[in-house]
Amino acid sequence: GSRDGLVRHVMTSMARDFRAVFEEAISEGRSPLQAVTDHPAYARALARAALDGMDVTTLQHTNPTIGALMSLLSETKSDGRLSVDDRVGIALLSASVLGWAVFGPFVRAAAQLTDVDDEEVAARIEEVLAQIGRAHV
Repeated sequence: GSRDGLVRHVMTSMARDFRAVFEEAISEGRSPLQAVTDHPAYARALARAALDGMDVTTLQHTNPTIGALMSLLSETKSDGRLSVDDRVGIALLSASVLGWAVFGPFVRAAAQLTDVDDEEVAARIEEVLAQIGRAHV
């Protein structure tokens, strides 16, 4: 097929594989941030496609990772429905985690965090992300 078709196929496969990693991390009590930073290939491929000018919204029929977050959060709601604020919170969490996987080293240096060890930076980021998440539960 076409180049776009090939990229779409690869991205769908990578997203499916990453969702498995993501769900495993969550079931083991690890954070989404850790899952993405331990397996950054999906986030980097998505960023590369966007930088190459592709409409990344057409690369996959659904986004399994964000879908998993939405499902987890909707289970906490009495009516199972997510508000606009809930969906915005998920969008911000997702953008933060994906962005960290791609730009983490640059952002650390720019924010003058190079003197803080990786574990402490990750723990602090996870605390902030958890606060955002708790605001919607």
